[in-house]
Amino acid sequence: MTKKDQRGFTLIELNLAMIFVSILLIAAVATSIFAGRLYQKGVALKTVNESGRQLMDQLRRDIASAHTVRAVVAPTANPNYRICTDGVTYVISYADTINSIGGVSPLRYNPPAPSIPGTTNVKVGDVVRVARIKSASTSYCDPNYAWPVANDSTEMLPTSTGSTPIAVHSVSLTQIASMGTNDADRQSLYQLTMVIGTSETGTTSAGNCKPPTDNESNFDYCSVREFSTVIRTRGGE
Repeated sequence: MTKKDQRGFTLIELNLAMIFVSILLIAAVATSIFAGRLYQKGVALKTVNESGRQLMDQLRRDIASAHTVRAVVAPTANPNYRICTDGVTYVISYADTINSIGGVSPLRYNPPAPSIPGTTNVKVGDVVRVARIKSASTSYCDPNYAWPVANDSTEMLPTSTGSTPIAVHSVSLTQIASMGTNDADRQSLYQLTMVIGTSETGTTSAGNCKPPTDNESNFDYCSVREFSTVIRTRGGE
């Protein structure tokens, strides 16, 4: 073969090859980004589902075994919801309160009481999300609205570093039926409804994820679910 017969790629051929490779790279990057978003969304949804089911199961067991059940809404200075029974008390902070939206201050765990030792997964100063307090003290549901004591409380929602931050967006406990006239044979039915989801600041509105068109939305990460159950108790108020 002579020099005259040898030839390389033309400029058009090189351009076509570069365009083809660029398209492949763009497609690969886009696929990776999409897969990453799906994974992130799946992790958030799994965390919300698992946390919600575990919290609702524990609440159902505690309320079902109680003779007295009372639900109150704490003052607007630190908006939160409280469920008090004759065995345990729940102090539930809302997502907006945790994020200090509207200038409110979130509830925090108080110094431990030396006379009430216990096993806990929180420390003084931690923000209260859902505190399960091993106490039937009426101070948690009377006008004083005591703050949870650290070494007598268990935090029911994940708060560890690296975990998806979860919070309660709304909760209601309503008595829907009552049977019996005395403590020995009285039974009550309660409807417990709770909206639980991710609590990243600014990504939710009225207990729902903001739409992708909202500048503050994080639709690939945000996940909110409603959990509801009917509970039969041995008592009720």
